[in-house]
Amino acid sequence: MKFYHGSKASNIEMLSTQHSGDGFVYVTSSYLVALCYASRYVLNMFHFDKTKNKVIFQEVKPNYFQELTLNKEAYIYELEQKDYQEVAQAYNVCAHPHCYKTSENVRVVNKKHIKNLFEEFIPFIESGELEIKKYESLSPVQQKQLKENIRFAFKNKLEKHNFNNKEEEKYLLDIIS
Repeated sequence: MKFYHGSKASNIEMLSTQHSGDGFVYVTSSYLVALCYASRYVLNMFHFDKTKNKVIFQEVKPNYFQELTLNKEAYIYELEQKDYQEVAQAYNVCAHPHCYKTSENVRVVNKKHIKNLFEEFIPFIESGELEIKKYESLSPVQQKQLKENIRFAFKNKLEKHNFNNKEEEKYLLDIIS
């Protein structure tokens, strides 16, 4: 089995236990899940639907999936083989069934540079492993509820204007407007 890490960073050589806050390195056995992590800018609207056994992306505004992925670069890192422990679903911080962890640093053995994330996702959309739920398919009530959920989830950042970067600020303010 192969293990992956997805990121926007181009120069990762080692995943460190110091970055997670709990002393573990989390990895995935799913290339698709690694792509989802690599595509994150601010809001990661990907989740795993256990009943459908697929990854779902819920758009929070029209064409959001395309905006996050079209002509965007990222990297998928293949990781060294280790005695990874599967994360029990009840404690799964990754929120998908392909989550593994180790208490050791993890070395990168291969790196794939992706120049257009959108194109990399197409085979998964076509195979049905990834479903894009279009914003336009939501009722006005559901659209309003979705924005309220985002406001609630990011209440602290929005009230204190405590954003990680200008890109995060732009996305959050644009989405809830």
